[in-house]
Amino acid sequence: MSVGEVPSPGGGFSDSNPLLSVFQDLDISTIFQLVATLLTLLLVYDSISGEKENRTLGLMLSQGLGRHQVLLGKLAGCLISMALTVTLGLLIACLILYLSPTVALSTADWSRVAVMYAASLLLVACFCTFGLFVSALTKHAADTLVLLFFFWVVTTVVVPDCAGSLAERLYPAVAADKVESAVREINSDMDNLEINWKRQHFGQSHIQSDDRECSQG
Repeated sequence: MSVGEVPSPGGGFSDSNPLLSVFQDLDISTIFQLVATLLTLLLVYDSISGEKENRTLGLMLSQGLGRHQVLLGKLAGCLISMALTVTLGLLIACLILYLSPTVALSTADWSRVAVMYAASLLLVACFCTFGLFVSALTKHAADTLVLLFFFWVVTTVVVPDCAGSLAERLYPAVAADKVESAVREINSDMDNLEINWKRQHFGQSHIQSDDRECSQG
């Protein structure tokens, strides 16, 4: 780059390293994938392990509460809180899209938004259930937080961004010219098969008459 030249963003090195483009495009799907799942784990990580450290879990169980009641109550509280958060965020985004004069969504687009909303709730429910499971297995809230943060990094950052690069290395894409060449070979083979079939069933005269009709057409 020379003096006075305006630098332009280039994707040479970032394209070869998929980890550098994790937060490149921030859209609503990225928010649901990263922010909502992280908030879910932060909300649920000390649900059981924190009660163990504070010695309040035994106190609750001594009051006649069953273990399943404690677990279901913790799970329901996390799910309701995150469902309200996801619903409010999606409603604000939909309102912005609806009032925007440059965006026109069809019925099919709104149906896709509904599917994305249902998938987001399912994703949050899975993370909430897994976080509660890990919290029940560990004795300290700090250990639970470390394990869940590692799980969040692997499932939301490493796996989605490295899966594409790994798939390209294992199954590289075929070039367009090779695909077109293969299609032409298949079409040529089909034409030869058709000609051979006509020769066997109708004879050479019928093939010549078809060729003349094609040339006249």
